[in-house]
Amino acid sequence: MASITAFPDSNGYTKSFSLEETSELLEFFEEYGFVVIRNIIDSQSQIEETIDEIWSLLRVLNPKIDKNDSSTWDNKYWPIQMGLKDGGHGAAVDFPKATGLQRIGSSIYQNGGVIAAVCHGPAIFTNLKVNNELLIKRKKVRTFHTSGEKLLMPTDRLKEHNLPFMEDLLRGLGADWQVIALENL
Repeated sequence: MASITAFPDSNGYTKSFSLEETSELLEFFEEYGFVVIRNIIDSQSQIEETIDEIWSLLRVLNPKIDKNDSSTWDNKYWPIQMGLKDGGHGAAVDFPKATGLQRIGSSIYQNGGVIAAVCHGPAIFTNLKVNNELLIKRKKVRTFHTSGEKLLMPTDRLKEHNLPFMEDLLRGLGADWQVIALENL
C-alpha cells in the first residue's frame, strides 16, 4: 500500500495519508500474517532505494521473481496471487494514471488472481483493462456510496481536485454498483 500524492493543507504542510485511513488495514494485515513494511519516504531517491530493497527481499524468497517481468508474479513463483489497491484521497488522483499498477492488476486478473480495492483505491478501475475493455464494466461492485461519503468523510480534497465520489465513478465506468455486491470479478 502506498500513497504517493501529497495534498497541501491550509497550514502549508503536506498530507499524503492519514492514520485513520490506514491503521485498521495495517492491523488486519499483521493479524493475518502479511508482511508489513513500515517506512516514511520523503525523497525520490528514498523511494527508488526502498523499491529496490523490497525487490531484493522478494528475490531472496525466489530468484525467479523479476520486477520487470510480470509473468514471474504468478503462483509458480509468488507466495500469493492477489492485488489489493488501497489509498486515501491520493489514490483517487494517482491510480487512474498509474499505468504500472494497471498493468500488474490486469496480469494478476488474467492469471486467475483477485483484484480488490478499498477506500479510494477503486479509482484504479478507471483505466484497468483486460482485453481492451474496462475490467469493472458490468461487474457487481460495492464501495462508499456518495451520500455516505459526503456525510462522513472530509471530501474537500475530492472537490478541490474535481474528483468523483467512488459510487459515481464506478457507475460511470459501467459497473453494476449495488448496496451489497458479492461477485467474483
